[in-house]
This record gives sequence, structure tokens and C-alpha cells, in this order.
Amino acid sequence: MWSKFKRPLLVLFILLIVLLFFCTSFVVPMMGEDYTLTAFNHGERAASPILWFSEVFDRVYSQVTSWNVRLGEQFAIIMGSLPHSVFAVVNTLAFIVLLFLVYLHIYVPSKQSINKRTLFFAVFSAAMLIYFFMPAFGEIFFWRTGSCNYLWALVILLLFALPVRYALVGCNILAGRRMLAVVHTVSGFLAGMTNENTIIAILFIYFFVFIKFYWTKKRPPWWMFSSFITFLASYC
Repeated sequence: MWSKFKRPLLVLFILLIVLLFFCTSFVVPMMGEDYTLTAFNHGERAASPILWFSEVFDRVYSQVTSWNVRLGEQFAIIMGSLPHSVFAVVNTLAFIVLLFLVYLHIYVPSKQSINKRTLFFAVFSAAMLIYFFMPAFGEIFFWRTGSCNYLWALVILLLFALPVRYALVGCNILAGRRMLAVVHTVSGFLAGMTNENTIIAILFIYFFVFIKFYWTKKRPPWWMFSSFITFLASYC
């Protein structure tokens, strides 16, 4: 009887967690650095989309050239210049993608199809661990500037690191996919500008993969070298 209702209950709990995340993102107001990063004064709105784009572009350009090039800062400028409801939706989508990426990094499905039961359980477990054990949970996931700098950056990094993580267990998911390999290499520039802390963990993954290929006397795929170079160059 329990096995019959286990998956629907997991799905229900996941939906409730996502709904709770969205509601929290929606009600948490702008604070602190949010006001200094936005392209507009509080309560001010652009008269047209063109003016909005112009003001945001000028603010991003100023931030990049005079202070910080991290992607999270630029995301915060864009989100701070949009209605709060837009941020709540995008932030919730980023959280959902994060949970799915956690599953992919743990289970490495390779050529097998994704197991739905395992997926639901992994997503639910990841959500519970994040909710109850993540330090500074509110600052990382709900504060607008913090979320753009850490949650969104983590999503980009985990997505970029996925082929490298699979290579660690001998699975080359970019084999025969030259265009995707090129995209992965180019995305190394973006991933390297996300977060100065978690980037080190991705560099360690690269290190272990290169060690494994050397130890087994196998040659790493070309995209491992090219993406590592772009990633490291952007970080430095």
C-alpha cells in the first residue's frame, strides 16, 4: 500500500517545497546592496523598453568597468530593475534546476534512462538538505543580490561541470557532439566569472579527471583541455 502512494507523496512534497520557495522569494523585499545595484531609483520605472535596456546596459557597463565583473553582480542589476514578481519566478526556476543538477551529478545516468523514482527521491532529499542544513540559507536563496551571486552562479557552475563530472567515471557525453563541445568551451568564460569560491571545487574536479586519464594512460577528449583553459583564464 505504501509503495503505491510513495511517489505521488514525494511529488506532492516537492511541489509544496517549490511553492514555498516561490512564495518566500516573492515576499522577501529588496534590501541593502539591492538598492545600490539597481539601475533605477526606488519606485522609478523606465518609460519604454528601449529606455529600460539603455539604463540597465549603462549600469552593467559601469559595474563591470569600475568595480566587479562577476556575473552575479550583473544578474542582480538586471533583476533589481525588473518587477519583484519576475525575480520570484526566475529565482524559483533556478532552484528547480539546481535540484535536478544535484541529481545528475550524483547518479550519472549515462546511457540509461533517468529513473523517475530515483529522481523524485533525490530531488526531495536535496531540497530537504538545502532547506535545513545550508548555512546563510536566506542570504543565498532569497536575498536578491545574494541569490544572483550564489544560487544562480552555482547553477551555471554545476551545468558547466556536468560533462567533466561524467568524464570522471569514464562517460564522455560530448563525444560526437562537436557543436556542444564548442559551446561548452565558450561557456567556460562565463562559468569562470561566476563565483570566486565554488570555482575552486570545479578546478579540483578537472584536476582529478586529468589525474585519472594520466593514471589509466588514456588521452582526455579535446574539449577537456579547451574548456579548462577558458574556465581558468576567465577565473584569473
